[in-house]
Amino acid sequence: MIKHFLITEIVEILVSALIGIRGFKNFRLIFIANAITNIPLSLLLIYVVRKQSLYLSSITGLRYFDIYNAIVLILEIIIIFVEATIYYRRMKLGGFKKFLILSLVLNTSSILVGKLLIK
Repeated sequence: MIKHFLITEIVEILVSALIGIRGFKNFRLIFIANAITNIPLSLLLIYVVRKQSLYLSSITGLRYFDIYNAIVLILEIIIIFVEATIYYRRMKLGGFKKFLILSLVLNTSSILVGKLLIK
């Protein structure tokens, strides 16, 4: 879990710097937003979603993998909106749509890098 969190933090701060986000306060905000969302998500996935996916798989006949990924996708979409809201309220650098795109780009990049690095 710590390895995933650190990869997320490093990737998202580097990507935000590459796309023009500057300043320690903004990088700290990205770090805090990830801590608020990433840690509970990881705990939820480990302790709840895996068990519920197995249960739903047994009663629906759907594959565990499909159910698990569908739940993860829903949770990631929620996280994108939560982080975009945090950025919008604190950075004050534009409209909500800009921060929604920022959150989508940062989360997508960390997911992709995480998939490449962690097998």
